[in-house]
Amino acid sequence: VSDLLVEVKAIAGPIRQVRHEFGALQKKKRQASRSNSMFASRDSFSYTDEELAEYEKQEGEASKSKRNKPRVNLGDPNR
Repeated sequence: VSDLLVEVKAIAGPIRQVRHEFGALQKKKRQASRSNSMFASRDSFSYTDEELAEYEKQEGEASKSKRNKPRVNLGDPNR
């Protein structure tokens, strides 16, 4: 299974290591495993003030509409 994970680059190396690795090679593999290619870096996300204001406005409206709904069944077994 670990060989398949290595092939798709989900993990840097096999789970069971046959030989011991020392020094720079081990450090290089450890740093490579820290980089998570599944998520974008934070630098690529930047929002303008207008976008943030619009998002907050939409979230405020959504929370108001959720609060005004009457609670129908709160666990009453007779309903």
